[in-house]
Amino acid sequence: MNALTTMRNLPVLICGGDKREVELFHIWDSQGFLVKTAGLEDSNIPQEKKVALPTTENFNVIILPIWGIDSRGNINTKVSGNSKVLNILSLILNTGRKPRLVLTGSVADVVRKKTSPDIRYILTSQDEELVLLNSILTAEGVIYHALGDSDNSLYGSNVLVLGMGRCGTSLALRLQGLGAEVKVAVRNQARCALADSYKLNPVLIEHLSDEVKNTDIAINTIPDLILTGDVLKHFKKSALILDIASHPGGVDFKAAEKMDLKARILPGLPGKIAPRAAAINLARVYSRIIKANLGFVEEEGCK
Repeated sequence: MNALTTMRNLPVLICGGDKREVELFHIWDSQGFLVKTAGLEDSNIPQEKKVALPTTENFNVIILPIWGIDSRGNINTKVSGNSKVLNILSLILNTGRKPRLVLTGSVADVVRKKTSPDIRYILTSQDEELVLLNSILTAEGVIYHALGDSDNSLYGSNVLVLGMGRCGTSLALRLQGLGAEVKVAVRNQARCALADSYKLNPVLIEHLSDEVKNTDIAINTIPDLILTGDVLKHFKKSALILDIASHPGGVDFKAAEKMDLKARILPGLPGKIAPRAAAINLARVYSRIIKANLGFVEEEGCK
């Protein structure tokens, strides 16, 4: 039995998430996968393909959202526009089931310690390919919001991108290509050199208060509190501040509100802006991960 045929015989549960997980279901279902869903409120998913939690069905592969499992064993689903919390402890704490491969962005330590030994976690937030693919869609989403929320065009605007990881770099280069005057805030001289190599204008984070005075649009990608009240007070009132960093983010939104600054947090952009493209990326990456772990999930019931 080849790897693709084996994958199609694996019971898969897509649990929680947003529109990209809905699209992922449709992709795999059309390819003949044994896939069902939980917590995805979408009328285009057939009722027989939905299960309620806790479920008594056994699944070899469980797909959870990239934002992960919290300390209470909860995940979120955001398909209907409102966040809904799902508790998935019944899927990962009970013993005596098939070996299960769980793909998710993160797992709280307290949950990991309680997890049944027949569970293998794969942290999708650390997958290099997926991070790079998501950075492209995230950059497009930021540009969409920057154009919609600002009174200016990007061309000629002074744009500050905080952080030069994969998302920050992808975003800064695309903004530069659109004619924006881009500065990149970084922590050290090595990152300054990297910015220089891309012909971006680097600034050290320790000098932010002086650098933000003429900024039209600031975009934070760093999951640490960088734009504090002491920094925000130097922004001009017309500035737009966008935060795409993972929790806890990098903007003091309470301070921004008191100063009457326009500041927005933009989580999960790939699933909002381009869910079909995001799902194609997920199908590509997740299929690779599942194939690489077939030896584990085939230990029972799939030989």
